[in-house]
Amino acid sequence: MSAVRCFVGLRLPPAVLMSLEQCQRGIRTSNQQWADQKWVRPENLHVTIAFLGDVAHETVPALSETIRHAVVSSDSLEFAFETLQAAPRSRRASMIWAHVAEEGSITALEATITAGLAPFGFEPDKRPYVPHVTLVRARKPVQSPLNLDEVFDASGLRLLRVSDPEVTFFTSQLTPRGPQYSKIGSWKVKRA
Repeated sequence: MSAVRCFVGLRLPPAVLMSLEQCQRGIRTSNQQWADQKWVRPENLHVTIAFLGDVAHETVPALSETIRHAVVSSDSLEFAFETLQAAPRSRRASMIWAHVAEEGSITALEATITAGLAPFGFEPDKRPYVPHVTLVRARKPVQSPLNLDEVFDASGLRLLRVSDPEVTFFTSQLTPRGPQYSKIGSWKVKRA
């Protein structure tokens, strides 16, 4: 029985991807300690809804149908970005992400998908769900850049809203150059 690494995420529109790339450039060029960290390639930027980990190939079609049903049964999604944030702590950050400010629609979708996956043996994460887009991962924890607010404001990301993005079921193959994502299925939520 072979397995494939899977997750569910939100694809982002081109204007948002361009602003996120601008955030990455701003951090990289103004903070030497972050310049050589593990940057997420622009084509891989997304909001993770659920990380499934290794999944048996035989289970993928049933999981895909469960995720599809949860997505098309969910109400409209709308969100914006609130800030750039170093996590887990600014003094010893292991990643920088763009934090999503949302009114509960992403959280509701995450809860619906997670509940649908429970019969397949997937347990919800013990930590509260925090929607975000990871921009960079540190090879070892380092001090957070001091200019994250300035970079965020310069990117124009604060001005953009995302409405009803595609919800995609992905495979993720780890490679020396970073993960390679492939789409299993992609759906839109119903309009409210």
